[in-house]
Amino acid sequence: MFDADVVQLIIDVGNTRMKFAILEQFWADDPAALEKLPRCFGSFVYEANEPVQWETIEQFIQEGRSMWVRSLICGSHPQRMDQLAQDWPSHLPPPRVIQNVSELPIRLDVNSPEKVGLDRIMNVMAANRLRDSAHWAIIVDTGTATTIDVVCTKGTFQGGAILPGYELAAHSLHDYTQLLPLISMEEILKKHPPVIG
Repeated sequence: MFDADVVQLIIDVGNTRMKFAILEQFWADDPAALEKLPRCFGSFVYEANEPVQWETIEQFIQEGRSMWVRSLICGSHPQRMDQLAQDWPSHLPPPRVIQNVSELPIRLDVNSPEKVGLDRIMNVMAANRLRDSAHWAIIVDTGTATTIDVVCTKGTFQGGAILPGYELAAHSLHDYTQLLPLISMEEILKKHPPVIG
């Protein structure tokens, strides 16, 4: 059991997985809440095409004797986000779906802010809560793609880079070369030999 009267369900819809996190209620008008990340009481991960086990999530919240007050859907896969919202169980509080970077309270200092993925901006917003306000931050997120993003002392997104993730890079090397085998994630994540030089 966890000690929260009310909780919120935050869902990150990625290209490979959907991650569900049950967090303590965040009050946007509470200045102290802006200084930290909300506590996470539990999480659930589903593969992209795996059905969501709503009963399991609801049971977890009920066992914590909490009331589910709000849901938020965000991520890097708009079609999957829309599908999740359409399939949302009618007896649960309806979710808010973040579709555009302009809906988030952050400044983007890049040439084409409309092209920046929501997943990257959510990472920057989390970094802004964790970093010392006198320092810049670099955020590295390794998923289907690896993103490297920078935020300045003012909390402004400065841009970054997108690279293939481990599995995507392994598939590319296999698919576009004659002799390289496909390396599985299990092999990629094994202990590596020392690097020369």
